[in-house]
Amino acid sequence: MKRGKWLAAALVFCMGLCGLFSVKSDAAAADAALTDENPQRLEMVTEMDEEGNITDADDGPRLVEDSGIETFSADDTVKIVNFRTKGNAVTEYTEAGTGISGYTNGAYGADAAYLGESNGQVKFMLSGVIGLVDASEVQVVDFSDAAVVSCYEAVNGKLIHNIVTDMTTPGYASRLGNGQAPSYLEEGQQYYSYDGHYFYTDYAVMLEDYCNDTRAHAVNPENPYYNYYQYLPLRSRSSYSGEKLDSILDQRLESTSKMKDMGTTFVKSQDTYGVNALLMAGVAANESNWGRSSISQQKNNLFGLNAIDSSPGTSANTYGSVEACIQDFSKNYMSRGYLYPEDWRYMGGFLGNKASGINVKYASDPYWGEKAANIAWTLDSLGGSEDGGSYIFGVKDTAAYSHNNVSVTQEADSGSAVLYSTGAVSSYSVLILDSSTASGYYRIQSDAALNDERTAVVNESGEYDFGSMYAYIPCEYISVTGSTIQPEGVTLEEIQIAAVPDKTEYEEGEYFDPEGVRILALWSDGTQTDVTSEVNYNRNALTADDTSITFQYTYDGVTKEAVLGIIVTEIEDGWKTEADGSSYYYRDGELVKGEFIKAETEGDYYYTDPDTGAMVVSDWAAYREADPYNNNIEGNVWYHFDEDGLMQRGWIKDETGWKIYNLDSNGRMRYSTWINADAQPEIGMPAGMYNLCPDGAVQMNGWAESVTPGIWWFCNPDTGLFERNNPGSWSGVNPEN
Repeated sequence: MKRGKWLAAALVFCMGLCGLFSVKSDAAAADAALTDENPQRLEMVTEMDEEGNITDADDGPRLVEDSGIETFSADDTVKIVNFRTKGNAVTEYTEAGTGISGYTNGAYGADAAYLGESNGQVKFMLSGVIGLVDASEVQVVDFSDAAVVSCYEAVNGKLIHNIVTDMTTPGYASRLGNGQAPSYLEEGQQYYSYDGHYFYTDYAVMLEDYCNDTRAHAVNPENPYYNYYQYLPLRSRSSYSGEKLDSILDQRLESTSKMKDMGTTFVKSQDTYGVNALLMAGVAANESNWGRSSISQQKNNLFGLNAIDSSPGTSANTYGSVEACIQDFSKNYMSRGYLYPEDWRYMGGFLGNKASGINVKYASDPYWGEKAANIAWTLDSLGGSEDGGSYIFGVKDTAAYSHNNVSVTQEADSGSAVLYSTGAVSSYSVLILDSSTASGYYRIQSDAALNDERTAVVNESGEYDFGSMYAYIPCEYISVTGSTIQPEGVTLEEIQIAAVPDKTEYEEGEYFDPEGVRILALWSDGTQTDVTSEVNYNRNALTADDTSITFQYTYDGVTKEAVLGIIVTEIEDGWKTEADGSSYYYRDGELVKGEFIKAETEGDYYYTDPDTGAMVVSDWAAYREADPYNNNIEGNVWYHFDEDGLMQRGWIKDETGWKIYNLDSNGRMRYSTWINADAQPEIGMPAGMYNLCPDGAVQMNGWAESVTPGIWWFCNPDTGLFERNNPGSWSGVNPEN
């Protein structure tokens, strides 16, 4: 660990500030005025349950009472960000990895993961995006001070997202259905996630992964989850006819709803402008409260389009009919707008969240896309679940810290004409038409409407043809998602281990490595499929009592198991050196982190890194204790360790080779004081008086106020020494002034 980084801000888990610096975007000017497509959202806050029922909610600010621990602390306190500091209002931010401008609303989603703070900005993760927000806009508090935080749970086979809008009071504002729960999530267990893709049972472990740009300790590190309707590209077709969609909607709508008898219109717009009818119905129901909002009733405006913030009831677009509103939405707002890659609002052609998709620019509600998807799940269930899982889609950059801008081409050839680019957003979804990888490309449904020759994107008419408008994307950038789907009536018989993993012998504290393992599901029709990415198994640290790994796979409520034998060796107490040269200390079989360890020589100590447990070598380490150089106030006290890991004392030069420090007899770094020190010829330090700066380094050159107020001493530019026999001094104000 580097002392300079610690001094910038001693963050909880994140050395190096978790990569706080962002990339500027040329689109920033275009993004300057981010506003909801339906600003009525800023007039009345709503909540939603897993059945799609929408209710009004309170819209005031909700500040968490802080325990008083400062944000910049090096203790084990876990922090959390509260975005609900100003009620129902927009908060703007910048995505850390791309520079893309974004906005959110704390009244619709309060809590976010805290990833660090620097230069007046807080780094956070919320609804899939890793962003930077002005510290004055949010509240950073201890995790323990929050009465409740957002989480996921598996309930009766379904994945439920519990969303918090008020961290001061227990309870969830919205509970959204995300479809069938993946087999690796257990019922009765609470899971944390701020992207909905990777899940954790421990909040602190999740933050460590976020800060280290990894998902290694998630329960599903190799198998991210994607909510089908949230990431299904809108350039897809519902299997429901207009008449069937009407019959589905009738089961939910009141007789006066403006959505009533609109199923045929949704399907007609789908077939003309290429926008999925079921997903449009989900958006409309979310925006108009199932066709009951005043704007939908008075203006035939199901989507609140072009509503003005100050008076949405009177300034929203007025349509001559609901049919005209649906046509405008599908043609102009979607096909010629959010689904057109050359439009500034294009972030991917799916509902998405704040990392990618329509949600990025369309709505300040960070869970707008998930709410529309929740309604789509509800409608599909009422229709007999004919739509869910019908398509295969793939995802570019499944982790929020990955940002590849990939070309989408006319043909499956690197030399082919580029039709458009994906942009650098993460979790970018494409609808796969042909999953064959022989050419190195997937054939996908084009987000953009194309000309007749498929040589260029067009948006003049907004019309879309599903059969002819396709494109290609390199397979290497795409991870195919979705669970195994079998024909009706086919049941799961058993699972088998077709190939054992590369590693079957472990030491205590290691984690099972599935590399090389292959699990097959055997079905009642005699077929078999590879379900390796969908199985669940023990992802906790292994102990000497573990003799096997049990793989579990669940399909349609039936769970089958396969058992693999492993060997776990008990670790002896003491130091253990790994292949990379790092040393770790174990006590009672447990890795020791953040502690001083006595060396064999009397009075000498080693120190283990509080994050990794590795012995600190040729580096600084901060230990939180009473600071003798700051009136014994508890804080970070700095120690330095040599190339053998032993704690140092006296004069030292740090790894830069030009900064010099003085460590007391206990190894603590002195700072903000004068010292009368003995000579240390090894590093060229003569005996005499030295001024130690606030960062502990010896002052080289210049005046410094002496131990006597009002008397200024000059420090030698070569050694920093105030010479006893040749004292240059000055009485009065600072001579440099």
